[in-house]
Amino acid sequence: MSRPVMCAGCWRAIKRLEVRGAPAIGIAGALGVVIGVVGSKAKEFAPFFKELTRVIKYLASSRPTAVNLFWALGRMEYAATKNSARPITDIKKELLKEALRIIAEDKSNCRRMARFGASLIKSGDTILTHCNAGGLATADYGTALGVLFELENMASA
Repeated sequence: MSRPVMCAGCWRAIKRLEVRGAPAIGIAGALGVVIGVVGSKAKEFAPFFKELTRVIKYLASSRPTAVNLFWALGRMEYAATKNSARPITDIKKELLKEALRIIAEDKSNCRRMARFGASLIKSGDTILTHCNAGGLATADYGTALGVLFELENMASA
């Protein structure tokens, strides 16, 4: 598969595990789509969508088992399709908005999980996290590690 030049760095970062953690991989993929089509000279939807599909397939090949990556790439494709009647410049803006929504949703999810998790921890409990935690794996302060941050916020309030 030939690689779209604009998003090769994103593909490489996902492939080489420079981006780790399911949420972060999905976010990188969504932003990679934006990067991959921003320079498109297409004036009609059909050729633009062909380029978009090429970018999406290329990014998907970086981690063939990354569920969040495929989920985010699917959202990006849907964002383009549902705006297919609009000018290409507008579709590009909508793709950026969709990528930013994915980031905002992840931040919100991190905070909700942190609050819920913190409510389950009792004084004297021991907490062990593993895998990628915190901002390394998400758009915010993380899933498992977020619980610890939330406990710290509650203690200082």
